[in-house]
Amino acid sequence: MLGDRIEKYNSASRKRKTKTSYNSRKKLMSAKNELSSSLTSSNCYETSVETEESTVSSSRSDV
Repeated sequence: MLGDRIEKYNSASRKRKTKTSYNSRKKLMSAKNELSSSLTSSNCYETSVETEESTVSSSRSDV
């Protein structure tokens, strides 16, 4: 009787873990796709990063 309860608990725990990992993987993939589509749609993102880095390096050389 106790063994049956333990088996039910383990089975339910396994199902929960599988569902959680599937949902988190799905969220991760959708976020990745959203990011890649936004980066390919606008190339100005790379330019702004380069400009920011050059500004930081020039201000450091002044010090």
